[in-house]
This record gives sequence, C-alpha cells and structure tokens, in this order.
Amino acid sequence: MPLPDAAPARAGLKAAVFAELAKLRRQRPTWILAGAVYLLLGLVLFALTQDPLVASTIGQRPLTALEQMLPSVQFVFSAGVGLIMLTTGSRLVGIEYSLGTIRIIVGRGTGRAQLVLAKLLATLLTGAGLLLGYCLLASLGLSLIALHFTGSLAPMGRLPMVGWRDLVLAVASCAISATACAAVGVGLAAATRSLTAGIVLSILFFPLDNALALAFRGLFQLNHLHLWQALSAALLGPTLNRLPEVLAGQGAAVSQALPQPLLQLPQLAALGVVAAWTVGLLALALLTSVRGDILD
Repeated sequence: MPLPDAAPARAGLKAAVFAELAKLRRQRPTWILAGAVYLLLGLVLFALTQDPLVASTIGQRPLTALEQMLPSVQFVFSAGVGLIMLTTGSRLVGIEYSLGTIRIIVGRGTGRAQLVLAKLLATLLTGAGLLLGYCLLASLGLSLIALHFTGSLAPMGRLPMVGWRDLVLAVASCAISATACAAVGVGLAAATRSLTAGIVLSILFFPLDNALALAFRGLFQLNHLHLWQALSAALLGPTLNRLPEVLAGQGAAVSQALPQPLLQLPQLAALGVVAAWTVGLLALALLTSVRGDILD
C-alpha cells in the first residue's frame, strides 16, 4: 500500500530572516549606496567646518550650533538610506517573482505571508545597522568639529538637555522614515510581483507624492477648498518631510525646502498618517502575497 506524501516541514520565521540577510550580503548595489551615503555625510560634515555660524556659536552657544548642523546631517540619512530601503525591499520581494523562485521557497514549507514578513524584517535590520553606523560616524564628525573650532570637547558637556533630546528625536525621525520607506518598497513589489516594476514604482513613489502635494497647494490657491488641505495632510512624503519639525517642535531648515502638507498636523496626527501608510502597505504586501500564482 503506497504511503501518502509527507507534507513539507514549515520553515521558521527566524530561519527565513537569516536567509534573506544572506541574500542582502551579496547585493553589491546596497553596499555601494551605503558607501555613497557615508561619503556624503563626510562631505556635509566637512562643509560644516566652513560654516561661520557654527564657528561663532559652538563655543558659547552649542545648542545654536547643533540646530544649525543637525538638519543637514539628518537629511542625508533620510534621503540616502530611504533610497536604500526602497530599492532593497522591492528587490528582495520582486526577484522571487521575476526568477520564479517563489514557488520553490513556498514548496519547501515557507508560507507566503511569512516570506514577506521575513523580507521586511531583513530590510529593517539592514536599515537599523545603517542607522547605527551613521550615528557613530555623525557623532565622531560632530566631535571633531567641536575640536576643530574650540580645541576641546567642552561644548558637548555644555549642551543643555533640550539638545540631547533633539538628538534622540532626530534618530527617532530617521528610524521612522526608514521604516516607512521599507514598507513602500516591500508593498509595491509584492503588489506588482515584478522586480523591475517594484523598483521603478518605489523610486518614483516619493517624487510623485511630493509633486501631488504641490498640485494640491496650487488647487487650494485657486478655489480655497479645504478638501485640498485635508488630502495634502494625508500624503506620506510631505508628512515625512515635516517629521523632524513635528517631533522636535521646531523648524528644520532643510526640510522646509521640501513640499509640506497644507495642514500643520499635531505630532500624534502626523505619526498616525505615517503609521497608517506603513500598516496599509504591509497589509497590501501580505494580501497580494497570499493570493496564489496561476501555476500553483
């Protein structure tokens, strides 16, 4: 009497995450982009050593100097690592469909939803590592700037508590932005089931989102309908542009040059918009992934 076929053993989420991290280690474009981000950080820090406002304030008013330096350092991470999260997330998901390996992985016992979660977690862990390295390099750079202008690290000791709070909130803003970008990349790649389409749409998402904010601003100036204000406040890109200001409760010089929502949402509401987009994109990825292929 023939024995029934044994069901494939279910692979654990931890093993799936480690498998995705192993794939990421072999993705050269990710590390080239990371190197470019760190190089750009070095150039920004060098430029700050030529800033007359930093030179005149870092000795006696270190908080003023920090407020001058922090937006540029923060913007480089949000833009550079955001691009890495977009392309990495969409590449990890889309390549399985483009190469047809999704059926092999599923056949070995990994659930589709579990696979998407593993790819998202691997992308987020990569972002966390990049953030940690960025914080270490930025801290070293800011310390060297203090040494350059004052000959000691005394300005860091004179930094008031509000300055340390701003540093913590800057790191939190970078982490939130990177998480949202990872969700965009994973969500769009899972929805399109294509490597090329996923990467292209992920890269175009924020330029189109910001352009839409500018369009809503123009429409509001034409007819003054509050609908355009509400729609602009619901956009992800402009909300992330204003996130440093929202969290810190003060203006951010670099972010002000980017498209902003027409409605200045309070902190919890702005975080709610980012959370809604992140959860919605993750739900999109999970729902589209569990829908089987035609050949399954």
